[in-house]
Amino acid sequence: MSEEEIHKLKMEGVASMQDTPVKRKMEIIDILASYGEKGIPAIEAILNNAMSQTTANYAKEVLNRLKKE
Repeated sequence: MSEEEIHKLKMEGVASMQDTPVKRKMEIIDILASYGEKGIPAIEAILNNAMSQTTANYAKEVLNRLKKE
């Protein structure tokens, strides 16, 4: 995955709730997680901008898993 693709996913992930539904944000987090360490900063950005507790909790779970690997 290129840096540009990661950036696009990150931007979609940090968009407001109306722009990107929670289910899609979780899909984005999964896609970013599949790229290991390269995806961590983007997942952290999504977490830091999460307007939904569901999104925040999921991002935390994924980050914890990635950092243990």
